[in-house]
Amino acid sequence: MPESNKVDNIVKLALSKLTSAGYSEETVNGFRQKYDGLLVYCTENKIEQYTEDVGIQYLEHIAQTRTFSTKAASQAFSRGVARLDCVLNDSRWKPARRELMPFQESIFNGVVKEYAQYLKEKKASDSRFKATVVARFLRQIELLGCIDLKDLNAKIIYDVFTGGEINAEYFGRHIKPFCVYVHTYGLTSNNLASTVPSRKRHTGVPSVYTPEEVERVLASVDKKATNGKRNYAVILIAARLGLRAGDIAKLKLENINFSDSTIKIVQSKTYKPLKLHMSDELKSALQDHLETSNPETTEGFVFQKQFGTGTLTGTAVSSIVHTAFLRAAIDSTNKKSSSHALRASLATALLNEGNDYATIRDVLGHRNIQTAKSYVKTEIEKLRNNAIPVPPMSGSFAVQLSGAGVSV
Repeated sequence: MPESNKVDNIVKLALSKLTSAGYSEETVNGFRQKYDGLLVYCTENKIEQYTEDVGIQYLEHIAQTRTFSTKAASQAFSRGVARLDCVLNDSRWKPARRELMPFQESIFNGVVKEYAQYLKEKKASDSRFKATVVARFLRQIELLGCIDLKDLNAKIIYDVFTGGEINAEYFGRHIKPFCVYVHTYGLTSNNLASTVPSRKRHTGVPSVYTPEEVERVLASVDKKATNGKRNYAVILIAARLGLRAGDIAKLKLENINFSDSTIKIVQSKTYKPLKLHMSDELKSALQDHLETSNPETTEGFVFQKQFGTGTLTGTAVSSIVHTAFLRAAIDSTNKKSSSHALRASLATALLNEGNDYATIRDVLGHRNIQTAKSYVKTEIEKLRNNAIPVPPMSGSFAVQLSGAGVSV
């Protein structure tokens, strides 16, 4: 395979083409951060040449190690790989064009079109999508026998949301304003917005590993390998101090005080100052790493990229941790194996050692105790033993669900 197909060469050419095409510096840097993760992944897996299969493997790796709050965030990695494939094949980049989703047919087609026009005139964001959601909702109420919006009530809305035919998690936020709209324009007798069920996004159980498994992850790092000492120090910080991946990547020499064994940072996520004590183990690991690196060439950043100059990214840190999990052969079925998992594992270990939530909050750098609690995995059976019965429906809500309707 030609020298030009080496991973770092393909990445450099892709970034150069983005700049030449007139993309903003911010956009180019966004791609660069994602490619930094790819470079680390390829280094850790001894991949020198870029192929389309390598791009697919990297996306699978990202899916296993990262949690995205939006679909767009995950798609950004796919676009980055697609651009590398274009460079590899010397083909022209063709942006994907999204076809408009047709409105679902129902006897309320006229209402849907009027609502879509209303949203367009109000210059609402994603107006087409919102109208599409409303069309699906109206099709469901028609299937339940409601053929006149005057007959719409809380019981019908409840049946739609619990019927399993729609994604209740995001439908609610689009149906509530629609209920206000149809009441305002006299299409319904009551304003039923308050009866639309609200469903909070489910917060999954944190991925937690036992202290023994964490030690196996650390032991899997070959310190004699290229960047071995760097990777060991990165994982040790995540495991012993619970720092977020982004804060590990941005760690500078000025943050470390070897004389009093402390690390002081301002957290990137919360902007809250954090002071942590370093054990002799961690001090030794950092000193070993610094003996083979030169932070002065990267503006004082402790952890540097292997390719070129500059600091690691949060994605690269998580990639380093995930690779160590794989080498340690840790069972991560249905669990994440990133630096965030080590953070949650530390919180759980501290609780099991008898520390209170206030101590865990201070170690993890959270603003309040409730946030700290969300990082700790408790035994499900213990929770079941303390469960309380769900109270019966009462008041106006019970009346509305009965189908009688209550004026709002």
